[in-house]
Amino acid sequence: MNIEAGTSYGTTPDALLSQITPDEVVAVHALLATRAEQLRALPADGTGRTRDAQIRALREAADRVREAARECGYSDRTVELAVRCTRRHFAR
Repeated sequence: MNIEAGTSYGTTPDALLSQITPDEVVAVHALLATRAEQLRALPADGTGRTRDAQIRALREAADRVREAARECGYSDRTVELAVRCTRRHFAR
């Protein structure tokens, strides 16, 4: 990813995103997207705003990493297959 370390994009610290290697982008996207889905599926516990902020941050990070995956030449199909595999893994 061509991101200047130390800058921010919304709530996602680009310094962290810049540490993801091209070999890791698909797996990282799948993990972030799956975690956001898991949080969204949990029943509300009175901390809805906090949870919503966490989901938003995870989705934003997942979207940024998905964009990086495209830049690295990964197809949307490859990324979606990784998300499906990750969902199945954590559903056990």
